[in-house]
Amino acid sequence: MFKSIKPSSKNLIFYSIFFIIITAAFLVRVWDLGKNPAGFFCDEASIGYNAYSILKTGKDEWGIKLPIFFKAFGEYKNPLDIYFTIPFVAIFGLNEFAVRFTSVFFSLLSLVLVFFIGKKMKDKVSGLILMFILAINPWHIHLSRINLEGFQILLFLLLISIFFLLRFYKHNKAVDLVLFSLFSSLASYSYFPARIIMPLFFIVIIFSVLFKKIYFSPEVATAVLIYIVVSLPLIFHLTLPQGLNRWQQVSVFNQKKINPIKKIATSYLLHFSPDFLFLKGDIDMPGQDVTRHSIRGIGEFYLWQLPFIILGAYYLIIKKSKFSLPIFLLLILYPLPSSLTINVSPQATRSITGIVPFTFLTAFGVDCFLYQLNKINHSIRLIVLFLLSFVVVFSFVNFVHLLKKYPLYSSDSWGWQYGPKETMNYFLSKKDNYDEFYMAVSFNGPKIFLKFYDPDNLCQNKCKMGDLLLTPEIYTSSKRQLFSLSPTRLKKLKFKDKFKIKKTIYYPNGKEAFLIGELY
Repeated sequence: MFKSIKPSSKNLIFYSIFFIIITAAFLVRVWDLGKNPAGFFCDEASIGYNAYSILKTGKDEWGIKLPIFFKAFGEYKNPLDIYFTIPFVAIFGLNEFAVRFTSVFFSLLSLVLVFFIGKKMKDKVSGLILMFILAINPWHIHLSRINLEGFQILLFLLLISIFFLLRFYKHNKAVDLVLFSLFSSLASYSYFPARIIMPLFFIVIIFSVLFKKIYFSPEVATAVLIYIVVSLPLIFHLTLPQGLNRWQQVSVFNQKKINPIKKIATSYLLHFSPDFLFLKGDIDMPGQDVTRHSIRGIGEFYLWQLPFIILGAYYLIIKKSKFSLPIFLLLILYPLPSSLTINVSPQATRSITGIVPFTFLTAFGVDCFLYQLNKINHSIRLIVLFLLSFVVVFSFVNFVHLLKKYPLYSSDSWGWQYGPKETMNYFLSKKDNYDEFYMAVSFNGPKIFLKFYDPDNLCQNKCKMGDLLLTPEIYTSSKRQLFSLSPTRLKKLKFKDKFKIKKTIYYPNGKEAFLIGELY
């Protein structure tokens, strides 16, 4: 396709396309980032506030100096996401945009990285194809616009470990195997599912190297030693009582009324269902009530990718490429973290590593398709390319349209729990007029929002959590008090007629979210 073009012109074309892809990827990821998703989940607030606390004091919210694992809500969050969020909080301040920009940043790094992986595997064209497919992927875009956990950090570390593994396959240098080991082990500090995926991935790759007896054992021994040494803090943490808190909360093995084998098998297979992958995505799978994990109206991948994924898998098998092992291995492993939890339907967050094998398979399929296309009549080739381009562009534009509509149905209690920011802003605007402010407890981890939206304690400990319905005794007639609560809870109050509304907070779809008022 580019044979008749001069080398200098080729480079200009390649770098122009590279720049266009990165720019478009950046814009779709950063557009309206602080407001869409509308709301701010407690995990995001926790990551942001702990990053802010480390920045200002060197200690986390519990007063622990530079911890490796953050107590947070008792689940002990992994360190990488919080520490990598610090520079963005320092630049942009403590706000939603700064916290979510960590994910955007690492998602863009992953795009650059897959370009170099594609280039290393074949050429620049393959790199651009791989980069483009990842750049427009619905799954990748959505999870790069939120920061519940270190999703994008995990993907970046997984991809960079694959990059060095590929270099090792090509050049047989010990340093590449060591770097593969280093980044594979670091990935376990990014997101809880990595603690399952990455050790299994590393072990199988290492055994494959040993089995082939191509490389010297000292190289493998060094790689294994590096992995163990880097993993020691995590291993020690997991031996502590609190080390498995999160696992005990979500593990299927802790549910007495569930047959774990049947449940795991069912969940595992659902990760390969057309509904999850191409039609509905996480959000509309059976039994899924949470709207935080994906966009309604589209699968985790575009439907047009399906034939290319099949073609790419066929290509890898026929070519007997060394790269087949890591791709098919990740394809087998990716459903495990989600399948081992209590949720029957696939969780797009816990199974995020699935983005990697499906993206690579799509790229291999496209590359193979274009190679065969070059052999046919020029006019027919142009028509096919036009039709394919139209489908791809239409699919992406449709996704962006669905993304814009996302806040209309994802802001309630099953989604992003919209309201704490608006409530705290109103409380702070009235801080000199009242003695106490009580924010509704209708949120996960509600206390973190008092810290996140008032990090300098301007409310001077007057802002508290409280629910008039559950604890009516918080009302004190001798004090000037403001209360926030949902319309549903207000209707259940025995003394609702004495509640005078001062402020109404609305969801993005126009429905009443919270009412702020005082009692007379």
